[in-house]
Amino acid sequence: MKKHLSLIMVATVMVTVSCSKSEDKGDGYTFINNDPVTMNLSVAKNDVYEVKTFELDQTALAAAFGGTIPTGLQFYAINSEGIRKVGVDDYTSEYGFYFNSYGNVCMPSDDSCKFFVEYYSTAEGYAKPTIGIGQYPNSCKAGDPLTLKVGLTDGTTIGQPYKLKITVNADLGWAVYFENADPLTYTVYEPVNTGYKALEVFIDQTALCSALGVSSAADIVTGLTNNTISFVGVNADGSLYTAGSTANSYGYWFNATGDVCTWGSGAAAVYSEWYGAVPISFSIGQYTSGISVGDKFTIKQAFVNGDKTAILTYKIRIVDAITSDLGPDETK
Repeated sequence: MKKHLSLIMVATVMVTVSCSKSEDKGDGYTFINNDPVTMNLSVAKNDVYEVKTFELDQTALAAAFGGTIPTGLQFYAINSEGIRKVGVDDYTSEYGFYFNSYGNVCMPSDDSCKFFVEYYSTAEGYAKPTIGIGQYPNSCKAGDPLTLKVGLTDGTTIGQPYKLKITVNADLGWAVYFENADPLTYTVYEPVNTGYKALEVFIDQTALCSALGVSSAADIVTGLTNNTISFVGVNADGSLYTAGSTANSYGYWFNATGDVCTWGSGAAAVYSEWYGAVPISFSIGQYTSGISVGDKFTIKQAFVNGDKTAILTYKIRIVDAITSDLGPDETK
C-alpha cells in the first residue's frame, strides 16, 4: 500500500443537505442515499502524496441522520455507475479510496490512479469529521477537473453522499511573502501548520543598511557581534523589548495582539527568528495550536545602531491556500 505525507493544510467548507432520496443501485447494501452535497474544492498540484483536508459541516451532517451524527460512521465511495464500496474492507488507501480519471475506485498499483480521498474521524485524532484529498504522483496537471463521489453511512439505514468537484491549481509553494511599499514591511501568507514550519523572508538589504547608516549586511553582523548594534522585539505600542530573545537566534515570539511573549506563556501565536546573515533573512512561523484560517497578526522587530533604528514589520495572514491573487497588504 502506498503511503502519503500527513496533513499540512486545513480548510473549512460549509454545505447544506437535502433530505430527498436517490435510487438504490442494488450493490448489496441496504442503506439509502440522501441527495448528494456538492463541494467545490481546489487543491495545489503536488507529486508527493501531500494531503489537503476539508472539515465537513457538522450541522448539515447531523441533519442528514435525523439530528445527531451517529458514532462509527463508515466511509464509502461511489463508482461512476453508482456502485458503492463501503468501509475498511473495501479501502484501497490507508483511510479511504484511490480513484482513477473516470471516478472509479482503483488500486494504487493501477497506472490510471489520479486522486485518493480519505476520511478522518476522532479515531485518527480529528475533532471534527474531515476528508483528505491527495494526488497520485505525476498524475495531475494544473487545470485538471475531476468529480468524485464519496459518502458517510451508518451502515444500515442512511448514507450521505458528497459530490467532490476538484480542481487542481498550479503549485505556488506552501507559503509566500511580498515586500510592501515600505521596503522594510512584508506581507506573509501561510496556511495553518502544526509543525513550526517557517517561511524564509529576505530583507531589503539596501533599505535596511540605509536606515541603520551602515554600508553592508556584513557591517550589521559585525555590529551585532561587537554589541554596537542590537536586535530587539517591538511591542504593539511601539515600546522596545530589550530583555533578550524569546525564540531562537535573535528571535521573538509574539502574541495575537503583537506583543513580545515567551513560547511557554500560553499566549504565543507567531514568531520571527534570524535565519540568514548575508543576505539577512528571517524565518516566520506559527505556534502549533490555536491558529485558524483568517487570523491576522502584525509583529515588529528592530535593529538599533546608536540613534538609528530600523523596524522590520511582518503582516502575517493565515489563509486556506496560496493563490495567484495574493499580494502585499497595505492596510494599516
